Amino acid sequence: MARFVKIFLRFIIFFAFTLALIPLQIIFVFVPRLRDVIPIFYHRMMLKLLGVRVRVWGAEPVKGALLVCNHLSWFDIVLIGSIAPVSFVAKKEVKTWPLFGLLAQLQRTVFVDRQPGRHTVATSNQLARRLAAKDRLVLFPEGTSTDGLRILPFKSSLFASVERQAEPVQVQPMSMAFSDLCNIAMGRRQRQTYAWVGDVAFLPHLLSIFGTPPLTVDIIFHPPLAAADMVDRKSMARASEQMVRNGLDDILCRRLAVNAENR
Repeated sequence: MARFVKIFLRFIIFFAFTLALIPLQIIFVFVPRLRDVIPIFYHRMMLKLLGVRVRVWGAEPVKGALLVCNHLSWFDIVLIGSIAPVSFVAKKEVKTWPLFGLLAQLQRTVFVDRQPGRHTVATSNQLARRLAAKDRLVLFPEGTSTDGLRILPFKSSLFASVERQAEPVQVQPMSMAFSDLCNIAMGRRQRQTYAWVGDVAFLPHLLSIFGTPPLTVDIIFHPPLAAADMVDRKSMARASEQMVRNGLDDILCRRLAVNAENR
């Protein structure tokens, strides 16, 4: 009963807070100096509401960086969006989702068709323009979410947006994992519960997030790819995948140092 009450109250606060900020962001999104103010504030308040702590390792990415990260669930947007002003690269279907599609548009998400053979030059050019305008873009190159215990092969097609650019683009891998529940290390089954994978329905997963006890997530910002790894999109995909996989292993095996920045 107590868990039901907690979920109900969190939902009420979430919807009230979200609906109150949407009209402001509709205006702010057209003002470059203001468009990132509400999203980062909104995501940080969502973490406070849900009792989620984010531990950040490594330096915050520079403007104009392409951030390459493993994908756990829809909640990744809140976790990463709480750290720095970013926009996301998402499948085009997200644009049609009730409420969440609107929120994605207000965060200036780049929507792409991820079906094989449908990635176009126009999409690459759109991503390149956004990076040239110094937007930080977050790319999930696995193409789908995972159980949080492994990394799927990275698809290289979206790396084409930074291939052979006149101005160098910083490609910075990230690793992310659910780590602790009530300050105790999570096990395999617990991590799988919080991941949104396969045929899991959206609403039950949403309820599990809104009913969560205190949760800790670790996010590692790795060093940007070296010039030798920036030769072509396949080299970028391979190098990024290895760095993200190594970082995930470090989180799961508790090999991180003690000095992290809490958000």
